[in-house]
Amino acid sequence: MGIAELMGEIRKLPDDELLALAAQVDAEAARAVDTKFTALVREGDFDELAAEALKELKEGKSIPLHEVLDEHRIS
Repeated sequence: MGIAELMGEIRKLPDDELLALAAQVDAEAARAVDTKFTALVREGDFDELAAEALKELKEGKSIPLHEVLDEHRIS
């Protein structure tokens, strides 16, 4: 079954079942993202970025996160 067919069936669901399905799909999507991210980390895809960040930290070029959040009023 393709995505278009699946969406056609999903549209037929009552709201309570649709919301339950959405929660399950969200949980599976989060699991897939975690799995992909973990694989990328293990494969070294972030090594260069991490090295650059550590270098900037040692050179005093970074800003503490709480200062960034305070400045932009993000909570």
